[in-house]
Amino acid sequence: MQDKQLTASPTLTLLWMAFLMTQILFCLVPWVAAMNQQPVQTPPWAMVLPLIALMDLALGSVLSRVLLTRAGQALRTQSGTTRPSDTDVLRAGFTALLIRWALFEFVTLIGMFHALLAMQPLIVVPYAAAATLGILISVPRAASLRSAMGID
Repeated sequence: MQDKQLTASPTLTLLWMAFLMTQILFCLVPWVAAMNQQPVQTPPWAMVLPLIALMDLALGSVLSRVLLTRAGQALRTQSGTTRPSDTDVLRAGFTALLIRWALFEFVTLIGMFHALLAMQPLIVVPYAAAATLGILISVPRAASLRSAMGID
C-alpha cells in the first residue's frame, strides 16, 4: 500500500530537484569568474540587491499561497463532496509550485549578479541559502499541497 503523504508527481519531483541543483551551479559561477581576480569596488546601487531579493522571497511565498488557495477552492468546487485524488491535487498545485521555485531561484541569480559585480564569490552564499531553504520547504507532496489548499 502506498503512503499518501509521500505521493508526488514524478514530473514535479524532477523539476524540484532541478531547481535545487541549479542553486549549486549558480553558486559556482562567481567562484569561477573570480579566479585570479581582485575584489572591485561595488557600485552604490548594488546595495539595493538584497532588498530586491527579500521582496522576491516574500512575493514567492505570498503568490504561491494565493495560487494554492485559489486552486484549492476550484478543486473543492469541481469535486463536490468527493475527496479529490492525489493526482488532481498535484495537478492543481503545479503552477503555484513552479512559480514559487522560479521566484526563489531568482534570489540566487540576484546573489550571483551581486557576487560577480563585487568579484567576491562568498556574497552569493546567503542568497543561495535563503533560496534553497525556500525550495526545500516546498517539497511536491500531495499531503502538503492538500494542507496548503485547505482540502481535508
